[in-house]
Amino acid sequence: MVIDSALPGSPALKAGVLPGDRIVSINGKPAPDKIASVVGLLRGPAGSPVTLGLKRGDPGDLLDLQLVRDEIRLSSVKGDHYKRDATWEFMLDDSRKIGYIRLTEVAKLSPSEMRSALGELTTRGMKALILDLRSNPGGLLSEAVAISDLFIESGTILTVKGRSGDQIYEAHPEGTFSGFAMAVLVNRHTTSAAEIIAACLQDHKRAVIIGERTFGQGIVRSIVPLKGGSGALKIPVASYFRPSGKAVNRYPDAKDSEDWGVQPDEGYEVKVTEGEVAQYLKDQTQRGILNGNQKPSAPFDDRQLTKALNWAITQLSPK
Repeated sequence: MVIDSALPGSPALKAGVLPGDRIVSINGKPAPDKIASVVGLLRGPAGSPVTLGLKRGDPGDLLDLQLVRDEIRLSSVKGDHYKRDATWEFMLDDSRKIGYIRLTEVAKLSPSEMRSALGELTTRGMKALILDLRSNPGGLLSEAVAISDLFIESGTILTVKGRSGDQIYEAHPEGTFSGFAMAVLVNRHTTSAAEIIAACLQDHKRAVIIGERTFGQGIVRSIVPLKGGSGALKIPVASYFRPSGKAVNRYPDAKDSEDWGVQPDEGYEVKVTEGEVAQYLKDQTQRGILNGNQKPSAPFDDRQLTKALNWAITQLSPK
């Protein structure tokens, strides 16, 4: 079995396992040929040890590494690249103090992870931040509201309009991170809860939106099980509305000229191909599995990020 990559923060990465290593033994016994059998031997109670016999390189050196099993939690908040100490580097340009945070989904722990990253950047003197929401499929409504609340002190974050009435979510001044310029990157695959964040920051003029128009998913659906367990129906029960009062959702007959989703600010649209989107995701994956002294094999020319970085630099220049 050849290791493709070790997950960020995993026992394998901490022990020094590298991409390309071949597992030849587990606890002194030859490794099985089937992946499922290997996984079964590697699993065990957190805190228990397991020894891997690895063949590294060609013709290959044999070495034994002891791993300590642990629970692996995948963070939804990521930085520019993975550091040697198994943490993310959130400072994109340390000399100019430009931070970078990528939110891959809006999950339960996303607000606390975001708060931690922002706290670190603030301590390091951040002057501008790039928040990357590209290809974010969305997630939890309450967590999207909480993340938006980290950046604005007051005003409406979101209104959810449904049959039973309106639910208005307001910002609070406590715990707000301010005092720095901010850009938000979006693309055609930025969806739902991620659109809530982008729309809020744009309407409050807290951030400039860069990239391309978002997907336009602003419907709350309720799942109704069918009798006899034969299936279920998803029924629309409410819609998202931005602080400006505009709807987020794109309906089937909607035209491009209508207001839906989140559009880049004027002069900051950067359209990309689906091939570039795929390259972006591949580049981000590589950055999450390489250790601190490695670089992606094929550096990606990220035109949208370059636009955001250039904008951030102009915000730091004397007016």
